[in-house]
Amino acid sequence: PCHGSDCLVDKITVVNVTVGGASAYYSLVPSACVELAFYDDAKLVRSYGEGEGEFACSDPRVTAAGAACCSTQSEALANALCEYSGELVTFETADARCNMCTLHIGVVDGSECGIDGSFTWLNDACEVQAQVATDGKVAIIHPASTSPQF
Repeated sequence: PCHGSDCLVDKITVVNVTVGGASAYYSLVPSACVELAFYDDAKLVRSYGEGEGEFACSDPRVTAAGAACCSTQSEALANALCEYSGELVTFETADARCNMCTLHIGVVDGSECGIDGSFTWLNDACEVQAQVATDGKVAIIHPASTSPQF
């Protein structure tokens, strides 16, 4: 069972255990699994940092990006919202935390969440793209672009 803010996160990746004044950090190493490469209802994610940032398409069911909520001053600006630094969430969790947002195109401040330069969810759909090699092998491609219409 979870306790407190642990219950509000999609995935805990690092745990700090303190015993007798000594602390140790443990990282989650996920077991090998298979996820479908192609998925429905893809959503845009955007990275932030220097310059314009980059857009990419992502599966809304996986913990692939952070949450950023629209600022009250402008729909164009957003504030990062997290339970812990570096937290990645599903689109559903980001939407539930920021259900007043329809779109944001810039982050005002993501430093407390450790998402500067990382991706955050946008409430915009996108299309998953694939390439087929001459030998018939199919691969999903994740082109990063500075345009949301990549």
